[in-house]
Amino acid sequence: MAFDPQELDPQELVTLTNHGPMRLRSAVARAMTLPFDERKKATIVRNGKPAILRYERIKDLAAEWAAKRPARVRNASRRPLNNKQARRQA
Repeated sequence: MAFDPQELDPQELVTLTNHGPMRLRSAVARAMTLPFDERKKATIVRNGKPAILRYERIKDLAAEWAAKRPARVRNASRRPLNNKQARRQA
């Protein structure tokens, strides 16, 4: 069976086995942060097809979504002042 990660809605309500119901994106993220032994046994149950996503598909989804997410850039001007900078401005 062919698997197209783009057909899955990240906001779909699913169940991560032993962790309860959550959104698909959250279930994938949580599954990928589990210890290795638990991660290999991770299963996401959903209403659509495929109804069960096992570790290999979860890993593929995580990689697909990570590649699409833009890099986060911190805005230096919004950084809190340290003590030296605060004294200089006063």
